[in-house]
Amino acid sequence: MKSAAAISRAVAEILRDHAEQTFVTQTELARRTGISQSQISKLFRAERPMTIGQLAELCDALHLSIAAVVGEASAD
Repeated sequence: MKSAAAISRAVAEILRDHAEQTFVTQTELARRTGISQSQISKLFRAERPMTIGQLAELCDALHLSIAAVVGEASAD
């Protein structure tokens, strides 16, 4: 089983990679979510803990399921 910190890093990586693959910039994500671009940058680098609310906003903006993201992040 992965540690909580490892899952958090994996969630950030999944969101960042999906944004890049779908050509959604951090600036666009900031516009869609109301989370500042600088905060999104820190969240994507796992420099700040991500709240459930932020996860929900980012998943919604990227058209992802929270369950799918967390499931993928926690898979061994």
